[in-house]
Amino acid sequence: MRRRRGSGREEINLTPLLDVLFSILFIVLLAGARMEQDRVDEAKAEADGLRQELSQAQDTAEGYKMQLESMEVFEEEATVLTLRNTSGEGGHRLLISRDNDASAEVIPLGPDRLENVKARLRALVEGELDGSGAPVFVVFHCDRDAIYRREYEALTDTLSTLQRDNKEVFFKLLNREEETK
Repeated sequence: MRRRRGSGREEINLTPLLDVLFSILFIVLLAGARMEQDRVDEAKAEADGLRQELSQAQDTAEGYKMQLESMEVFEEEATVLTLRNTSGEGGHRLLISRDNDASAEVIPLGPDRLENVKARLRALVEGELDGSGAPVFVVFHCDRDAIYRREYEALTDTLSTLQRDNKEVFFKLLNREEETK
């Protein structure tokens, strides 16, 4: 007797289908793992950058701390004279304050007073020199619109001479235009 084809149960072979599904699943898992690894690598690179930035910030903070300590030493031992020229109803004047003191000595300026102004300025600066070697910083905040050329030259020449003649005297000229920059 002959068997009929199609008369029995035919079985479907699922092996190739399962192979394809497992291959797709494997590829998806590998791609996901690769993307996760890329994210981890990016996070590591960002963390390394942040660590380097933190290290630089710590170095900068340490530098500022050292500068502050240095400034405290100078604050205790140094003298700072601040000169500022003004003009108004009373004429041209030179205001001199010591160590950020609110009160200021007022010296009238004028062409006929230049020798007196230079002598008073020289006496003030030399009076701050006590022989201990402590520095005297002289900062001249100059308003060029409120001073005559001869007054300006006389003051800067006197201060430059004091700096040249005394190793403890340090002179800095700040013009009003430079201060606003």
